[in-house]
Amino acid sequence: MKRLLPLILGLETLLGCAEEKPQYSGIYRKTESSVSTEEFTGDKRWSQNLEIVHRMKYEGIGFKHYLGLRFMPINDDEAGGKVQFSLSRITNEETGSWPKDHPEGSHIYSENRIYGGVWCNSQVQYWVYAVLPKHKLLDEIYPAHIGSAGKDPVTGHEYNISPNPNNLSEQYNEDKADQWFEMMEDGIEIELTLIRHLDSDTSGCYDFDGYLPPDRWGNQWTKVKYFSEEPNYHTNILEAGLGDMEVFDDVLITLFRELIPDVDSTNK
Repeated sequence: MKRLLPLILGLETLLGCAEEKPQYSGIYRKTESSVSTEEFTGDKRWSQNLEIVHRMKYEGIGFKHYLGLRFMPINDDEAGGKVQFSLSRITNEETGSWPKDHPEGSHIYSENRIYGGVWCNSQVQYWVYAVLPKHKLLDEIYPAHIGSAGKDPVTGHEYNISPNPNNLSEQYNEDKADQWFEMMEDGIEIELTLIRHLDSDTSGCYDFDGYLPPDRWGNQWTKVKYFSEEPNYHTNILEAGLGDMEVFDDVLITLFRELIPDVDSTNK
């Protein structure tokens, strides 16, 4: 099944057809928001509207996806701005023991680390984590290789055939794309979480008479859900490139500091 839609240029008549491509692009409306504690709120709140621009680039070993997020306030008490993330980083779930003992998502900012002695230090960090439906399916829709040239008889290593970077139209699995459209038939919901993470080592604060000043907030978060009933599948992201991603150049913390209190309080 191929999804075809009319391609209309301006207010002119129908000129042709363009095949839709799976992506997260579109205008989203806020459906709900929440905070870890009622006091953990900044001067502004999440914007009512969010535009997502989804683009990707083939970088030798596969496609790297990028999301431009444009927060569009409709009231003065809503935060607005334009930021960009790689899809793999903002959806990262590889956490656990050192060196991955950090929150899920993408690190966006750190305050100065405070030292109170040997093995006695702390640092406030900020992370953004996104829950996006079926983002791993994109790797099957836009596969990294066009086939196999066989396996090494000794090691068993498979030799993959890389595509022609000047003709990426063949990097498209139509059957997997149909799965995407069927799963997203009722629209797309995304969730964004802004995390305040206190990264600390206090083992020496007691053993070696170290001291750290008390931290007011500790680990906190604020999150929001957005929904789009009709995502914009019109752009052929196989060919669009990253040119229009340059507009999403705001410093990340500039936008997000409006949503939470006391950013840089430990830097004073």
